[in-house]
Amino acid sequence: MTQTCRNCLNAYNSPYRQQPQCWNKEWLYEGQQDADCSVRPDESCGTWQQRADNQPPVRFTQAVQLELFD
Repeated sequence: MTQTCRNCLNAYNSPYRQQPQCWNKEWLYEGQQDADCSVRPDESCGTWQQRADNQPPVRFTQAVQLELFD
């Protein structure tokens, strides 16, 4: 298994953001309002941990709803 964010325990999909986020980045940048904690699928870092088998996969391409009503 490659040690990238796609396979990392700490990557997750936020219901409030389009890009996946990283728990470790959030902890590292705690208190900084403009910190970007999003991750790329091929990104890797020194805090990588293998994703659990029962975790849902991280989605890097999510649809964005542009209109609320038709």
